[in-house]
Amino acid sequence: MADVLVYRLQALTGGASNALDGIDGNSLAGGELAFIHTSTKLLYIYQLNATSGQSESVPAIIAPDLNAGNKRWELLAAMNQSVLLPDTDNSHNLILQSGENLSADRILSIILGDAARSITLSGNPTLGDWFDQAVKAASSPTFGNITDSGLTASLPVFSDANKKLVSKSIADTLTALGLTSALVYKGVIDCSANPNYPAADAGHMYIVSVAGKIGGASGITVDIGDSLICKTDASASGDQATVGANWNVVQSNILIDTDGTLAADSDAKIPSQKAVKTYSDTKAPKASPVFTGDATIPTINLTGGQIKFPATQSASSDANTLDDYEEGTWEPSFTCGTPGDLSVSYGTRTGTYTKIGRVVTASFMIAATITWTTSSGIVSLSGLPFTVNGGAFTAVGAYGGYTSANFPYIGAQLSSTTSIYLFKSGSGQTAVNIPIADFPTGGTVVVYGTVSYFV
Repeated sequence: MADVLVYRLQALTGGASNALDGIDGNSLAGGELAFIHTSTKLLYIYQLNATSGQSESVPAIIAPDLNAGNKRWELLAAMNQSVLLPDTDNSHNLILQSGENLSADRILSIILGDAARSITLSGNPTLGDWFDQAVKAASSPTFGNITDSGLTASLPVFSDANKKLVSKSIADTLTALGLTSALVYKGVIDCSANPNYPAADAGHMYIVSVAGKIGGASGITVDIGDSLICKTDASASGDQATVGANWNVVQSNILIDTDGTLAADSDAKIPSQKAVKTYSDTKAPKASPVFTGDATIPTINLTGGQIKFPATQSASSDANTLDDYEEGTWEPSFTCGTPGDLSVSYGTRTGTYTKIGRVVTASFMIAATITWTTSSGIVSLSGLPFTVNGGAFTAVGAYGGYTSANFPYIGAQLSSTTSIYLFKSGSGQTAVNIPIADFPTGGTVVVYGTVSYFV
């Protein structure tokens, strides 16, 4: 059987959130049920007819205040001091009323609109004992079998196996809905001290009067107005672990935060639109938000003017992904293939670099006095901040203290190094590395420039 939505409310009319006519018609579907327990301890049971269109006639027919259309709540039963059984057109409702005087002739009167009918219960001498004061005063009076005489199947009263008078229309309705046990209101229960579930039978219902937990300290949190419904006969008193499976806890309503704040650590409240807006308006952006997945952003507007990358590169193989940016300084060193007794006294020695992805741009300047007698080999500037990867290399710069007639320039020769190699060439000549011999001992060497390379 498909699930049926059940509402629990406290009033029939008035348009408030706890009233039957306060439910917006757009949210209702045919067949839904409503249980209304009023302040006068009357329990009404309604079912929604989505195509009724009847005029409102409280309590038999109730229309939603908003977007009613043809949707009408139709009364199935009302229980407490009397039982109201509506017929198909609500013009001849049946009322079983405890105020009727049954003592004189054992006649149960059924009021049928403007006509009166009577059913005489006979053939059971113990039924008459009910009117004896001793039986009436007993806490649990016992009846013998009730024999009906002259009753037909169409009449709304019959005797069940437990020897109780039961309304046929109520029984048929509950059977059709798959509800074999009617609800029996047993009273309120104070949950402030986290009590155990009471001993109960299927259909016994309690209303929470004070919030707390039901089923002991490890039980379920309940609020004022929540319903506790037992679903197992002969369920013993006990905590959540022992008998909690025998009970259903029905929340009376969902609290909506309408004061413009968000309650922390609460699963019982749904924030209002105002609360969400107020909260977001008062919260400054997080200083360092962390995204665990891809963030799709059409345009990044950096009002602070900065993008920060980690100190250690998180390399990406994607050709369209920028994975590193770094600025810093480096210290160039003037050296040669075999330094020997090379001595370098620096007057100026500076270097800066910027790395964007794989591209490093490094600038430098050296002004130094060099002396040597045993040194040999080609001249280079070592100390680049990142190792050169491959031969792609561009450079601009200038020399001072150089004695060869060929034109000097800066270039790169080897990958997998951190050195800049100095070259020279002349008209129609192949470029070669500059040897240390082109820098006379005791002279001042000046080399400065900028190089760009891949890592």
